Amino acid sequence: MYNTANNALTATSNRIEVSLDAVLSASPAIVNRGETITVTYSGSLGNYQDWIGLYRLGTADPLDYESCNEELYTKSGSVTFTAPLNSGLYEFRMYNTANNLLVATSGQVEVKLEGTVSASPSTVRPGEVITVTYSGSLGNYQDWIGLYRLGTTDPLDYESCNEELYTKSGAKTFTAPQTTGQYEFRMYTAANNTFVAKSDPVNVRQPMNTTVTAAPTTLYPGDKITVTYSGAPGNKYDSIAMYQAGTLSNADPIAEIYLKKKKSGKLTFTAPEEAGLYEFRMFEQDQDSEIGTSNAVTVTAVAALEITQSNPEDGAEGVPLTTKEITVTFNEPIKKGEDIKKITLTCEDEEITYKTSASVKKNVLTVKWKGKLIEGADYTLCIPANAVTDARTKKRSLAGDEEITFTTALE
Repeated sequence: MYNTANNALTATSNRIEVSLDAVLSASPAIVNRGETITVTYSGSLGNYQDWIGLYRLGTADPLDYESCNEELYTKSGSVTFTAPLNSGLYEFRMYNTANNLLVATSGQVEVKLEGTVSASPSTVRPGEVITVTYSGSLGNYQDWIGLYRLGTTDPLDYESCNEELYTKSGAKTFTAPQTTGQYEFRMYTAANNTFVAKSDPVNVRQPMNTTVTAAPTTLYPGDKITVTYSGAPGNKYDSIAMYQAGTLSNADPIAEIYLKKKKSGKLTFTAPEEAGLYEFRMFEQDQDSEIGTSNAVTVTAVAALEITQSNPEDGAEGVPLTTKEITVTFNEPIKKGEDIKKITLTCEDEEITYKTSASVKKNVLTVKWKGKLIEGADYTLCIPANAVTDARTKKRSLAGDEEITFTTALE
């Protein structure tokens, strides 16, 4: 309180604290460029031009702003913003228009770039067609993809990503340049020419007189494949790699062998366990560019090693006492396995085990024994899983121990 005569202070009241109870939040917290961000606020003073600004974290100047209240003079509500085209961390700040007083700040919002560009094939000759597939365009009419020589800044050619479709993904075709070398495709948004994504390099090269031949053309898992080649450039890290047909060359190969400066020769690969169609590709300098492809080879799935029949049959009755052997037929040619000597013939009634010997011919196992069979008795022939293997790879055996039972005749 003041005296008007001389403006002298005569008394002071107790203190009153005035707080700004404002809240500002932004959702979602992670967005892709160009998407909508909803900003919810409360605690505005209700002035017509109270405002919220969008700021890159750590900067002082807003990128965009919206009036909090427009003509409503409301103290709470929500407004929407479009996420910036540049990735990074952003926040929203609310100000009182009377004195530009900062009232509240939102949590951080992360803006991401989700664009992808891929080009196929990865190696072409001058004038051939390259297909460029893209996603993550903003959908603007003149968003665009440019063809660039690696390491340069000026595009050689470009195509509008969307034309009049305003699509955010799609495909475009380009013609390979006449000048050999490495190129890439870069996608930009038309709004401010912001870089979005780029493809892996594409190699443009003149035709080379290379040959790659794989044999045999039909085989089984684990079989050996002979690859004959010629016309390799002769670099230390030239290579030939095995791929499943249809796989892009920038993927990891199933197997790869370096040529060690040899321009021609033969290589040996092992067929994969998975059935399918495979091919062999020659690369210059450790997959820098693909310069040759072989014919396709087919790896065929192999059925499990199984018993198809026996004589006497499993469960047979009235087997003659003069029987001296059992023949067991398999679904493919077989070889003796490590447990061939563990095959046993047992008389279950008398608990007698006979001494056996086994032989193999093509797909038939023959088991013989010494001693006479007992009349009216039950017998079990036990064949261990590893008694035989397949003849081709000598790696596959029975899934488990097999038993064949029979009953002898009465005299």
